[in-house]
Amino acid sequence: MLRNVARRLYLGTRRNIDTRPMAADDYLKVQYRGDKLEYVLPRVKIISTVQYLIRFLEGRRPPSSILDAGARDGWTVSLFNQLGLDNVTGVELIEPLVAHARANGRNVVQGDLHELPFADGSFGLVFCRHTLEHTMDPKKAMRELVRVCEPGGIVFITLPIERNARGKHTVAIPNLRLLKQLALDAAGQRIDILKIARSAETRVIIPDGDEALLILRKKPN
Repeated sequence: MLRNVARRLYLGTRRNIDTRPMAADDYLKVQYRGDKLEYVLPRVKIISTVQYLIRFLEGRRPPSSILDAGARDGWTVSLFNQLGLDNVTGVELIEPLVAHARANGRNVVQGDLHELPFADGSFGLVFCRHTLEHTMDPKKAMRELVRVCEPGGIVFITLPIERNARGKHTVAIPNLRLLKQLALDAAGQRIDILKIARSAETRVIIPDGDEALLILRKKPN
């Protein structure tokens, strides 16, 4: 009985991933909406996420290069630099944010997560915090994150767990089961799932919300 209760708590409500199909032009309009341009993630949450990542990487070979997928103003790129990680690139869809990042000396390029402007295996670590839920096609975006990760490298993803896509988000992923299935559907033969958890289990990522953490390892060739 306890096992069944625990399983229900783990899986949450059995819903499908909530998406709102839209044309590419409409998708861009959503991404360029005024409130999104002004939206900046609280720095303390970014710092706690990066601290968790650094602890996770302890004992592993340091990544040769890092991609911050969904870099916005490039602040996380500069945070990695301050931690002694120099080969860091950010990619951001919204051109004004790219311009702002570059004006502040942050290495951010313009690009779309659905078709990243990088060769296969370009990065030892792909970091994607609170971005996948803004994509039009999360499966395609996740496939791209895995594609640009080098064999043996790490893909580190966080996103909110929520029941619908109203408000800021284009996609809603309601539970860990569906997040895991999304990863397997996107790149199942090429990845190992190292960790999947909610914020209550990690405790350090987002103390005032419900967030999912997904850590993937791209299988060696």
